[in-house]
Amino acid sequence: MINIDTLCMGCMNDMEEQGVCPNCDIHSNKQRNVVALPLKTILNNRFLVGQVLGSPGGFGITYLVWDMLLETTAAIKEFLPLSSVSRDPNNSTVRANSEQDQEYFNQGLQIFLKEAKTLAQFSHPNIIRIRDCFTSNNTAYLVMDYNLGQPLHARHSFEK
Repeated sequence: MINIDTLCMGCMNDMEEQGVCPNCDIHSNKQRNVVALPLKTILNNRFLVGQVLGSPGGFGITYLVWDMLLETTAAIKEFLPLSSVSRDPNNSTVRANSEQDQEYFNQGLQIFLKEAKTLAQFSHPNIIRIRDCFTSNNTAYLVMDYNLGQPLHARHSFEK
């Protein structure tokens, strides 16, 4: 059984109560992104939120998470279009900035959930597997397999 209190939020390996992770050399309990969910937030009574993977994009943030049921890592994409919503400072709830933004957000949320359903139909080694999707905090989350590796842009130069 894994002790979630000693999990590194940077790599989800056991730190054995050390302040700096011996596996990834980061201080795993330091929050690094102000728009992200706080470290160690638990989503859907199952997923322990760790570090943000990459930079938050135009419509969402992807996190490394620990699946407490299956005791394995996963990645979760949160629908969070920063141009139209903000996070309540007292909790993890997402709120639209205006009535017009609420309409935009609702349309985007439906597209996000449709994308999850569509991607879940695929089974191909070059397409990340979708495990689940759910709604919480007034937004939606897409649970995916987590594959450790380099981003494509770090491995290949596409310049001519």
